[in-house]
Amino acid sequence: MHDTESQLVSKGPCGDCGSSDACATYDDGHTYCFSCETHTKGDTTVSQTVELTTDGELGRITQQWQKASPKAMPERSLQSGPVSKYNVLVTDTHHYYPYFAEDQADPVAFKVRNIKDKTFRVVGQLKDAGLFGQHRYGAGRQDKIVIVEGECDAIAAAALLNQDTPVVSLKGGAAATGRDIKASYDFLDGFKEIVLCMDADDAGKAGIEKAAEIFAGKLRIVKLNPQ
Repeated sequence: MHDTESQLVSKGPCGDCGSSDACATYDDGHTYCFSCETHTKGDTTVSQTVELTTDGELGRITQQWQKASPKAMPERSLQSGPVSKYNVLVTDTHHYYPYFAEDQADPVAFKVRNIKDKTFRVVGQLKDAGLFGQHRYGAGRQDKIVIVEGECDAIAAAALLNQDTPVVSLKGGAAATGRDIKASYDFLDGFKEIVLCMDADDAGKAGIEKAAEIFAGKLRIVKLNPQ
């Protein structure tokens, strides 16, 4: 349940526990709430809808992204410098987090976050992309990289580290730790040490176990208290 092969499509309110943004929906239609841990089985409806509707929207967002000027995220206390380093498009109503495939100059997907209700959805083909922020760093041998759960976590951590240490985030949050790390194995294997910063909740613990199976020899774990 925590390490699904399906792809995250959106995240929003949970009808069971009332959380405003903890329920994730995946492209096979199944859902999982990271607050109350309610899991529902899915079908192919969500996947079919995404395939039919995202191509044109991806092009429109990419054009807007290409012309955008750096902006801060005041509601997250993030200044424009760190935000621009990750090429995030910020508008008055949404954040657009770009995801890149290897050797691609333009994003193959965006995670779109609604600032007002804190929900987000995916536009494009996230399965074809690397980790968030991976495009910023080369494939050469380096000392250390930090992996966090979310995009804003990556921006904040990079700012705290004065952008001296590479920081990336998982594509699908803690539930996708194993899958996302496996998909970017060649990139991550170029670092001597991998620091994994996870929330100390059930999803985070399960993610740590998956990561340890893959990179036990070079992995260092930092557990964070869940928000």
